Amino acid sequence: MGEFVAKILYGSQNYGLDTPNSDKDYKWIEVPSFDVLFNKQVLTRQIDEHNSVWDIRDFFRYLKKAAPTALEALFSIEIEYFDEDFKNLMNEVRAKASSLVRNNWNGFVNGTKGMVYAGIKKEETPKTISRFIFFYYLYQRILKTKTLGYLTWHSDYPGFGLARAIREENKLTEKDLQIFEDIKVRWEEREELRAEPHDALAVEEVEFLFKNYFSNYLTKN
Repeated sequence: MGEFVAKILYGSQNYGLDTPNSDKDYKWIEVPSFDVLFNKQVLTRQIDEHNSVWDIRDFFRYLKKAAPTALEALFSIEIEYFDEDFKNLMNEVRAKASSLVRNNWNGFVNGTKGMVYAGIKKEETPKTISRFIFFYYLYQRILKTKTLGYLTWHSDYPGFGLARAIREENKLTEKDLQIFEDIKVRWEEREELRAEPHDALAVEEVEFLFKNYFSNYLTKN
């Protein structure tokens, strides 16, 4: 079918919200072979409960849309590379992550919102509510600083301490629930979510990097 070029941890560990009972979930990046391309197949799929695959073409499309899960992959605390050229590609794209968000701020916000709302719609638990609170403050921080850097924000912004405390105690106080309700109202107001000026050049640069990597990969293989 194709070749795996990376195995990337995603989820609570990347945000410091994991507990001793937290499972580890992974995204595998797969590059299609010529036969897969010729037959117009797509490799993105679920392997099992904790492992899923992204076709590298889909990975680029998700980054272009500033999808939070794709951006998280750039900053994961655990990445195992099986191809040195792909590692170099990730390093170059990571440097442009903030520009990708500025280019599609609405896509990032809507993707983040959809991701956390999916959790609380299933059940309002300490886990889903702490995640909801964390991501709200996360994109507020991104809006304020105009930069993206998940791994440097664990201890220096208000939302993390609150979200972490909820996860550690695994319970919700009346104050926690009130904060949660207040944030839901603010998230719906959208006045604060106006799009930043587009940075379309960044998308073109990232697209060039992916095409160049893909071309070289097919030539070698």
